[in-house]
Amino acid sequence: MLCAYMAAGVLVGLLGNTVLGWWWLDPVIALGIAGLAVQEGREAWRGDVCADCAPVGFDRIDRDDCCG
Repeated sequence: MLCAYMAAGVLVGLLGNTVLGWWWLDPVIALGIAGLAVQEGREAWRGDVCADCAPVGFDRIDRDDCCG
């Protein structure tokens, strides 16, 4: 999902710079994506894995506690 956020962020940053001249939008989006990456990394480190995203063999994951 992080790759989709990065792709959308690049698109929004380029459009904001081209159309509105907001040169600062791209770094702001990058900081937001970095924050999301840190959050996802912490969740993965703790073992909070979504059952829909989990690799095959992770049968013990409780779907009720998954993804909010």
